[in-house]
Amino acid sequence: MTTPSITIFRGFPVTTAYVWSPFACKLEARLRFAGLGYKVEQGAPPKGPRGKIPYIALSKDGQDSAPEMVSDTTMISEKLVEDGLAEDLNGKLTPVEKAQDAAVRALLEEKLYFYQ
Repeated sequence: MTTPSITIFRGFPVTTAYVWSPFACKLEARLRFAGLGYKVEQGAPPKGPRGKIPYIALSKDGQDSAPEMVSDTTMISEKLVEDGLAEDLNGKLTPVEKAQDAAVRALLEEKLYFYQ
C-alpha cells in the first residue's frame, strides 16, 4: 500500500492554530486514528467541491493527474475506507448498532452542533 498525500482545507488562515469547526476537528481526528499523515491549508468554502469546509485533496503515490477533491467528513471517511487507507469503524457493528450510531451522529452534527 502506498502512502497517499492528503491536504485538509479547513478555512482558517493560520494553519498551525486550532480550528473551531467541529467537522474539521472530526476529520483531523479520523486521520490521526487511521495513522494517516496530512498537511493543512487554508482553503475556502467556495473553492470546495460542495461549497463547504473541510475538504481534502487526495493524491496517491505515482498519480500524475490532479488530486481528487472530496468534501463532507462522511464522504471523506467513506473514500478513505473504500481506498483501503482507513478501517471501517462501523464494520463490525450490528444493524441496530449502526442505526444507533447514525442517530447519535445526526443529533451531534445537525442539532447540538449549533449550541457550542
